[in-house]
Amino acid sequence: MSSKILVSAPVSEKYMYCFEEFVNGLKGIEYDNFEIVLIADDMPNGNAAKENTERMLGKLKSEGFRIVLFRGWKRPAKE
Repeated sequence: MSSKILVSAPVSEKYMYCFEEFVNGLKGIEYDNFEIVLIADDMPNGNAAKENTERMLGKLKSEGFRIVLFRGWKRPAKE
């Protein structure tokens, strides 16, 4: 069995413009044992951002991808 790899990507409303391209890129991966880790930056942005994240998650799952969603991380404070 091949080693598992993780493909991670940020998920945010500001990246919706390239989401389909991201999905198509994932479809082009010729490696069987991988999972996608999505890092959602939707917590401070309200329900609309969370709905977009859920739509992206649903689309990836419907394409057959194995997804891990990580929510609620905080950016370091700017000095």
